[in-house]
Amino acid sequence: MKKVSFFLQWFGLGIFLGLVILNFFSSQESYPPPYESFITGDKNTLNWYLEKIKGEEYFSKELERIEKIFGRDKVKAFLSQRVREDLEINKLKQPLSFNPNSRDLLYNLYIMYKQRGEKGKASFYLDKACKVDPLLKGCK
Repeated sequence: MKKVSFFLQWFGLGIFLGLVILNFFSSQESYPPPYESFITGDKNTLNWYLEKIKGEEYFSKELERIEKIFGRDKVKAFLSQRVREDLEINKLKQPLSFNPNSRDLLYNLYIMYKQRGEKGKASFYLDKACKVDPLLKGCK
């Protein structure tokens, strides 16, 4: 009975030490796969992340933070075409709050949405631009 008890004690101690060592080595420098590829600047992971948060109110601040980490040129190279288009559209929409009858802004928004294949939004901005200037190309 003493031999079995002695064996179980050493066996338990061995298992415990094995788990401690396994825990130590597995926790060193390992990041979750998306985070690891994100911090190394993987283009696909960054695009995935930006696509997920693009509708959120903190998108602009997060984009600024990412630009500080990776640099503006590198981030621009990472951005997918859709995200870049969204940024350009938002830049065009901001001045519309000050001048909602800006023919050039309205027409440029029409062109952007038309190129993206969003016919409804393109038509909306073309109609607004045509009300301001009926001689624009595409007006009926």
